[in-house]
Amino acid sequence: MASTDHIDLDLDSLERDVTYKPFVFGWKGRTISLSDPAELDFRQLLEVETPIGFLKFTASQEDRDFLASDEGWMESWRLNKLIEKYYRHFGIDPGRAKLGI
Repeated sequence: MASTDHIDLDLDSLERDVTYKPFVFGWKGRTISLSDPAELDFRQLLEVETPIGFLKFTASQEDRDFLASDEGWMESWRLNKLIEKYYRHFGIDPGRAKLGI
């Protein structure tokens, strides 16, 4: 175990500077809520390989099932707009998002 005589950063005492409300959107008569990706465990972020990968961890299972169904499909231009607005809502830089940051 490392010495605790000198600590440069005490993660236990940190509080987040900014918090966000969930990102909520309507699609085909449903209301779908996506949580803040910054609140994900870093191990989950390691699994996110594409922008849409956030849905795996930020949407409910019910909403993921709906979006994956024939009823929930959407055109890619709509999905692109959804991801763009989602990133903007949470202050995510799209260039850094593909790096998982």
